[in-house]
Amino acid sequence: GKETAAGALHSLGVNADNQVAIAKVEGALAALVALLRDGGAVGKENAAAALQNLAVNADNKVAIAKEKGALAALVALLREGSAVGKENAAGAVKSLSRNKETKDSLLQFGCPASALV
Repeated sequence: GKETAAGALHSLGVNADNQVAIAKVEGALAALVALLRDGGAVGKENAAAALQNLAVNADNKVAIAKEKGALAALVALLREGSAVGKENAAGAVKSLSRNKETKDSLLQFGCPASALV
């Protein structure tokens, strides 16, 4: 169920209004990060894809970066995930890195500089 829900959030997150609405739901980002950290391969792939879409919004970049464990989990997936997981994590990292503070934090978590914008 969690994998499917993350996939739905990924699809809904294509729309700018939905990006804002999803991020405002209490616990939504925390749930995606938990799935990103502790889920199976498909769950991690879907959570990273959802975060990638949500990170298009400037306010969401900050909110995601502040979510405990989010950046570390994305960097871990970028390094050790499935091919799809790595691709989705790379997209999320690329979007998140457009914020200077977040970019610096990603580097501190060991994100390869080549993955950043």
